[in-house]
Amino acid sequence: MARGITQEQVFAAAQALSSRGESVTIANVRRELGDTGSFSTIHESLRTWREEHRPEQPPAISEALDAVGGAMRKVWSAAWGAAQSALSSERESLEAARVQMATERTELLAEIGRLEAELETCTEATKTKTKETSPAESTPSPATPSAAAG
Repeated sequence: MARGITQEQVFAAAQALSSRGESVTIANVRRELGDTGSFSTIHESLRTWREEHRPEQPPAISEALDAVGGAMRKVWSAAWGAAQSALSSERESLEAARVQMATERTELLAEIGRLEAELETCTEATKTKTKETSPAESTPSPATPSAAAG
């Protein structure tokens, strides 16, 4: 390295800048070194320093998405199971009510059939009675003594 600037000096200057929260640039490192050292020498040393001090890379986006997706599947599965559990008694109750209504419907349809048959029988009986009675019997005569007494 030219002019006696060592890699350790560049590293120390870069660390000092980083500790103070300043940008670690070639110009800032050179200024920290007292405006000595060539830009190319500082650049080479800074590249090595940055590789060693590179912040730990966050997991790749696909790994993060996989982790979030897995967590969401677990949450969804738990929520679905809880909902199914909560609704199972309601389903059983509704099924029992449906079966009872179907039974009542069958019984009511049978009763309707019986009543329709009874109505038909009564209608036929009324028609028969009407035919058996003559018009003279159903109309009282005006000359009867009970009509004159009244």
